Amino acid sequence: MTRYAFHPCGADGKPRTVEYADLADDAEAYVHAADVIAEHPECADVVVCRGERRLFSRSWQHPDLERVLSRKFSS
Repeated sequence: MTRYAFHPCGADGKPRTVEYADLADDAEAYVHAADVIAEHPECADVVVCRGERRLFSRSWQHPDLERVLSRKFSS
């Protein structure tokens, strides 16, 4: 397990708090970031770090849009 830090940020880009989670990998951290942002409706996005390294940020998306974007499409 790896410790990840999640920084929910307001529209001004400044972190409001920090939350930590021990997760298996970066993919699990990406999924967890959606849960963190959902818990902080006043925030526009969440920045995810592993140690001192910033990995990515994930922006808030409407739940209906999230379902559409996560669907698997076949050709």
